[in-house]
Amino acid sequence: MIKFVEKVRKSHINPPIKLLLLIQLRMLLNGEGETMNFIKSSIKRKLMVSFLFVGLIPMGIAGYFIYQLSSDEIVAQDKASMEDIAQSTADGMDQWLERRMSEIQLASQSENIKSEETDSQLELMNYVIEQEDTFETVVFTDPEGIVRAHTTEENIDELDLSEREYFQNGMAGEDTISEVLVSKSTGNRIVVAATPVEDNSGEIIGVLSASVNFEALLAQYLDSENNNLGNVEPVFIDGEDTLQLHENEDLVGTKVRESGLSEEWMTAFEQGKDQEGSMTVKAENGKETLTAFAPIPIAGYGLYLTTPMDTVLSVTDHIQLYTVLITIIAAVIIVTVAAIIAGKISNPIRAVTDKVKQVAEGDLSGERQTRRRKMRSVS
Repeated sequence: MIKFVEKVRKSHINPPIKLLLLIQLRMLLNGEGETMNFIKSSIKRKLMVSFLFVGLIPMGIAGYFIYQLSSDEIVAQDKASMEDIAQSTADGMDQWLERRMSEIQLASQSENIKSEETDSQLELMNYVIEQEDTFETVVFTDPEGIVRAHTTEENIDELDLSEREYFQNGMAGEDTISEVLVSKSTGNRIVVAATPVEDNSGEIIGVLSASVNFEALLAQYLDSENNNLGNVEPVFIDGEDTLQLHENEDLVGTKVRESGLSEEWMTAFEQGKDQEGSMTVKAENGKETLTAFAPIPIAGYGLYLTTPMDTVLSVTDHIQLYTVLITIIAAVIIVTVAAIIAGKISNPIRAVTDKVKQVAEGDLSGERQTRRRKMRSVS
């Protein structure tokens, strides 16, 4: 075999072919023929795999970034939309409470109320309650906190409201929308709109107040059936930081600090009492939610609208599906094109490999044919 190698080296075979022959013959001498055959047989496959990687890796990276950018954009859009909904809903609730306060302020300035005559006061108070079905009771309280006129007449001269903050604020000359209370007359959840009553000389002679059905406020603005809230869950806290609406009904009536909710929720509650905005908060089940919040300034309440992040990102599932489909189609095209190109590249190499095999078996007919062609061309 060594002599054969020397013969090839001294032959007149074209230099590139001769080099390939010498390399392969040397590998044969070293017992590596089988390895060489395996490499030659897998050239086409390796080329196809290379083309596939070159084509799909950039596409995969591009698809990943498109998905991430789409997700970020969708979250940003939903965040802005949720903030707008929270703000507009809070504004509506604020105006709703403002209208009830205005009605009581207007009544407090009438001569019927200033007269301090019970019959005259009741005449106007009953008229007010008939005109506004969200009022449960209308009450006039004297400077000592004793009820002197009440639309539920058995409470006249019986109830003492001197400990109520709204009464104390009224005697200090301030209008007040109270925290959510439980009515002593009806047992329902109410908020109280209270305003001072002044006589013609400007002296405060008592407080006029109306208990407003709190459920009516929630039904108008936060009931899911009436307002198409979908997957949005509202949370509502009053001026005393008490949860008044929550998907977990066991938490209703609980102070936020005693609710067991996460510190992220505590931060959201604190911010929502003074400003509008949004943040990502973990729910009780451990999943992330997008929460938007806005204050209700007239009463110091806070409104919070929360939706699962999975719902927000559900739109990106379609993007992910389209990306996978495009990648599969591209892979088929790349494999087809790669097979064609790899075939064109590997065919000349395969021809050289066949020649090497012939030489390795002692067949130099290829060399003889080459020499004959050269001699004919010379002659």
